[in-house]
Amino acid sequence: CLLMTRRPPERGLKGWMIAGIIGGGLAALAFCFLAYARITGHLQLYVVPTPGCEPGIPRGAYVLASDWIAPKRLDIICYRRDLGDRKEIWVQRLCGLPGDTIAMRAGRLSVNGAEADAALSLKHRYRVHSSLRNRLVQQGDLHPDDHFPIGADSIAAFMVDAAAERLGLQRMQGLVPDSVLHATGWQEGEIPETVVPAGHWFMLGDNRNASIDSRHIGFVAQTDFIGTVFHVIK
Repeated sequence: CLLMTRRPPERGLKGWMIAGIIGGGLAALAFCFLAYARITGHLQLYVVPTPGCEPGIPRGAYVLASDWIAPKRLDIICYRRDLGDRKEIWVQRLCGLPGDTIAMRAGRLSVNGAEADAALSLKHRYRVHSSLRNRLVQQGDLHPDDHFPIGADSIAAFMVDAAAERLGLQRMQGLVPDSVLHATGWQEGEIPETVVPAGHWFMLGDNRNASIDSRHIGFVAQTDFIGTVFHVIK
Protein backbone atom coordinates (compact mmCIF):
# COMPACT_ATOMS: atom_id res chain seq x y z
CA CYS A 1 0.00 0.00 0.00
CA LEU A 2 1.49 3.33 -1.03
CA LEU A 3 0.72 6.35 1.12
CA MET A 4 0.73 9.67 -0.70
CA THR A 5 1.21 13.00 1.07
CA ARG A 6 0.88 16.48 -0.30
CA ARG A 7 4.11 18.38 -0.64
CA PRO A 8 3.97 21.48 1.57
CA PRO A 9 4.15 24.74 -0.33
CA GLU A 10 7.58 26.26 -0.48
CA ARG A 11 8.00 29.34 1.65
CA GLY A 12 9.27 32.27 -0.31
CA LEU A 13 11.78 34.86 0.81
CA LYS A 14 8.98 37.16 1.99
CA GLY A 15 7.52 34.37 4.12
CA TRP A 16 10.86 33.68 5.75
CA MET A 17 11.37 37.38 6.46
CA ILE A 18 7.95 37.67 8.11
CA ALA A 19 8.60 34.56 10.20
CA GLY A 20 11.98 35.95 11.25
CA ILE A 21 10.49 39.30 12.23
CA ILE A 22 7.75 37.63 14.28
CA GLY A 23 10.22 35.28 15.96
CA GLY A 24 12.62 38.12 16.71
CA GLY A 25 9.79 40.25 18.07
CA LEU A 26 8.60 37.51 20.38
CA ALA A 27 12.14 36.94 21.63
CA ALA A 28 12.56 40.68 22.26
CA LEU A 29 9.26 40.83 24.13
CA ALA A 30 10.26 37.84 26.25
CA PHE A 31 13.63 39.44 27.02
CA CYS A 32 12.00 42.76 27.95
CA PHE A 33 9.47 40.99 30.17
CA LEU A 34 12.18 39.04 31.98
CA ALA A 35 14.31 42.18 32.37
CA TYR A 36 11.33 44.13 33.74
CA ALA A 37 10.43 41.32 36.16
CA ARG A 38 14.03 41.06 37.36
CA ILE A 39 14.53 44.81 37.83
CA THR A 40 11.24 45.28 39.68
CA GLY A 41 11.76 42.20 41.84
CA HIS A 42 8.77 40.37 40.42
CA LEU A 43 11.22 37.64 39.34
CA GLN A 44 14.00 36.77 41.77
CA LEU A 45 16.93 34.37 41.68
CA TYR A 46 18.71 33.46 44.91
CA VAL A 47 21.33 30.93 45.95
CA VAL A 48 20.62 29.03 49.18
CA PRO A 49 24.00 28.41 50.88
CA THR A 50 22.71 26.69 54.03
CA PRO A 51 21.07 23.27 54.63
CA GLY A 52 18.04 24.64 56.53
CA CYS A 53 15.57 23.77 53.75
CA GLU A 54 16.94 20.35 52.87
CA PRO A 55 16.06 17.93 51.42
CA GLY A 56 13.83 19.95 49.07
CA ILE A 57 16.40 22.72 48.56
CA PRO A 58 19.95 21.36 48.83
CA ARG A 59 22.68 23.71 50.04
CA GLY A 60 24.13 25.57 47.06
CA ALA A 61 20.93 25.28 45.01
CA TYR A 62 19.25 28.26 43.33
CA VAL A 63 15.60 29.18 43.75
CA LEU A 64 13.33 31.22 41.51
CA ALA A 65 10.70 33.26 43.34
CA SER A 66 8.09 35.89 42.51
CA ASP A 67 5.95 38.32 44.48
CA TRP A 68 3.28 37.82 41.82
CA ILE A 69 2.52 34.44 43.44
CA ALA A 70 0.39 34.86 46.56
CA PRO A 71 1.79 32.52 49.25
CA LYS A 72 -0.32 29.72 50.68
CA ARG A 73 0.16 27.56 53.74
CA LEU A 74 3.13 25.17 53.26
CA ASP A 75 4.58 27.17 50.36
CA ILE A 76 8.29 27.98 50.54
CA ILE A 77 8.82 31.74 50.52
CA CYS A 78 11.61 34.32 50.67
CA TYR A 79 11.50 37.08 53.26
CA ARG A 80 13.71 39.88 54.58
CA ARG A 81 15.49 39.36 57.89
CA ASP A 82 16.95 42.42 59.67
CA LEU A 83 19.99 41.38 61.71
CA GLY A 84 20.83 44.88 62.88
CA ASP A 85 24.21 45.33 61.20
CA ARG A 86 22.98 43.77 57.96
CA LYS A 87 19.88 42.53 56.17
CA GLU A 88 19.55 39.06 54.71
CA ILE A 89 17.02 37.15 52.63
CA TRP A 90 15.86 33.92 54.24
CA VAL A 91 14.08 31.01 52.56
CA GLN A 92 11.73 28.82 54.64
CA ARG A 93 8.36 27.11 54.59
CA LEU A 94 5.24 29.07 55.55
CA CYS A 95 3.66 26.76 58.12
CA GLY A 96 1.18 29.02 59.88
CA LEU A 97 -1.09 31.79 58.58
CA PRO A 98 -2.60 34.60 60.70
CA GLY A 99 -5.20 33.10 63.03
CA ASP A 100 -3.90 29.52 62.68
CA THR A 101 -3.36 27.51 65.85
CA ILE A 102 0.04 25.84 65.65
CA ALA A 103 1.59 23.27 67.98
CA MET A 104 4.52 20.84 68.00
CA ARG A 105 4.62 17.52 69.81
CA ALA A 106 7.74 15.33 69.69
CA GLY A 107 8.96 17.40 66.77
CA ARG A 108 5.79 16.99 64.71
CA LEU A 109 3.85 20.06 63.63
CA SER A 110 0.08 20.39 63.74
CA VAL A 111 -1.93 23.29 62.32
CA ASN A 112 -5.51 23.83 63.46
CA GLY A 113 -5.50 20.36 64.99
CA ALA A 114 -4.37 18.54 61.83
CA GLU A 115 -0.92 17.06 61.27
CA ALA A 116 0.99 19.22 58.80
CA ASP A 117 4.16 17.19 58.29
CA ALA A 118 2.71 14.09 56.65
CA ALA A 119 2.83 15.50 53.11
CA LEU A 120 6.37 16.90 53.47
CA SER A 121 9.82 15.38 53.04
CA LEU A 122 11.74 16.53 56.10
CA LYS A 123 15.07 16.12 57.83
CA HIS A 124 15.54 15.58 61.57
CA ARG A 125 18.39 14.75 63.91
CA TYR A 126 18.94 11.06 64.69
CA ARG A 127 21.18 9.07 67.00
CA VAL A 128 23.56 6.91 64.96
CA HIS A 129 26.27 4.50 66.05
CA SER A 130 29.66 5.87 65.01
CA SER A 131 30.48 2.68 63.10
CA LEU A 132 27.65 3.42 60.64
CA ARG A 133 28.87 6.89 59.67
CA ASN A 134 31.04 5.95 56.68
CA ARG A 135 28.46 3.56 55.28
CA LEU A 136 25.70 6.18 55.50
CA VAL A 137 27.90 8.75 53.78
CA GLN A 138 28.79 6.32 50.98
CA GLN A 139 25.11 5.43 50.49
CA GLY A 140 24.19 9.12 50.22
CA ASP A 141 21.98 8.96 53.31
CA LEU A 142 24.25 11.32 55.28
CA HIS A 143 26.13 14.44 54.17
CA PRO A 144 29.76 14.34 55.39
CA ASP A 145 29.25 17.60 57.32
CA ASP A 146 25.86 16.76 58.84
CA HIS A 147 26.83 15.13 62.12
CA PHE A 148 28.60 15.71 65.42
CA PRO A 149 29.71 13.41 68.25
CA ILE A 150 27.44 12.97 71.29
CA GLY A 151 29.32 10.17 73.06
CA ALA A 152 32.11 7.68 72.80
CA ASP A 153 30.30 5.58 70.21
CA SER A 154 27.43 7.76 68.92
CA ILE A 155 26.87 10.71 66.63
CA ALA A 156 23.92 13.03 66.05
CA ALA A 157 23.17 12.89 62.33
CA PHE A 158 20.84 15.09 60.28
CA MET A 159 19.03 12.73 57.91
CA VAL A 160 15.94 12.55 55.71
CA ASP A 161 13.16 10.95 57.74
CA ALA A 162 12.41 8.25 55.19
CA ALA A 163 16.03 7.03 55.21
CA ALA A 164 16.29 7.14 59.00
CA GLU A 165 13.02 5.26 59.47
CA ARG A 166 14.18 2.62 57.01
CA LEU A 167 17.23 2.06 59.20
CA GLY A 168 15.24 2.09 62.44
CA LEU A 169 17.07 5.09 63.89
CA GLN A 170 15.91 7.03 66.94
CA ARG A 171 14.97 10.69 66.48
CA MET A 172 16.62 13.14 68.87
CA GLN A 173 15.14 16.29 70.38
CA GLY A 174 16.05 18.75 73.07
CA LEU A 175 19.69 19.59 72.33
CA VAL A 176 18.94 23.29 71.76
CA PRO A 177 18.86 25.45 74.94
CA ASP A 178 15.42 26.86 75.71
CA SER A 179 17.03 30.29 76.15
CA VAL A 180 17.51 30.68 72.37
CA LEU A 181 13.87 29.92 71.59
CA HIS A 182 11.19 32.53 70.99
CA ALA A 183 8.89 32.11 73.99
CA THR A 184 8.87 30.71 77.50
CA GLY A 185 7.71 27.10 77.42
CA TRP A 186 8.82 26.56 73.83
CA GLN A 187 11.33 23.80 73.12
CA GLU A 188 13.01 22.70 69.92
CA GLY A 189 10.34 20.10 69.19
CA GLU A 190 7.65 21.06 71.70
CA ILE A 191 5.43 24.12 71.28
CA PRO A 192 2.15 24.48 73.14
CA GLU A 193 -0.93 25.51 71.16
CA THR A 194 -0.27 29.06 69.98
CA VAL A 195 -2.31 31.33 67.70
CA VAL A 196 -0.37 33.05 64.93
CA PRO A 197 -0.95 36.81 65.40
CA ALA A 198 -2.57 39.02 62.77
CA GLY A 199 -0.22 40.23 60.06
CA HIS A 200 2.35 37.52 60.78
CA TRP A 201 3.43 34.04 59.67
CA PHE A 202 4.94 31.02 61.43
CA MET A 203 7.98 29.83 59.46
CA LEU A 204 9.92 26.56 59.65
CA GLY A 205 12.86 25.07 57.78
CA ASP A 206 12.38 21.56 56.40
CA ASN A 207 15.66 20.54 58.06
CA ARG A 208 13.91 20.89 61.39
CA ASN A 209 16.88 20.53 63.73
CA ALA A 210 19.26 22.59 61.60
CA SER A 211 17.14 25.66 60.93
CA ILE A 212 16.85 29.01 62.70
CA ASP A 213 13.20 29.90 62.15
CA SER A 214 10.09 31.12 63.97
CA ARG A 215 10.88 28.84 66.90
CA HIS A 216 13.88 31.09 67.53
CA ILE A 217 13.17 34.49 65.95
CA GLY A 218 9.40 34.61 66.45
CA PHE A 219 6.63 35.21 63.95
CA VAL A 220 7.58 36.85 60.64
CA ALA A 221 5.74 39.98 59.56
CA GLN A 222 3.88 39.66 56.26
CA THR A 223 5.40 42.99 55.24
CA ASP A 224 8.80 41.23 55.07
CA PHE A 225 7.57 38.96 52.27
CA ILE A 226 9.64 39.09 49.07
CA GLY A 227 8.45 36.21 46.91
CA THR A 228 7.07 32.68 46.68
CA VAL A 229 9.49 30.04 45.43
CA PHE A 230 8.18 28.33 42.29
CA HIS A 231 11.27 26.50 41.01
CA VAL A 232 14.44 25.00 42.49
CA ILE A 233 17.60 24.65 40.39
CA LYS A 234 19.65 21.88 42.00
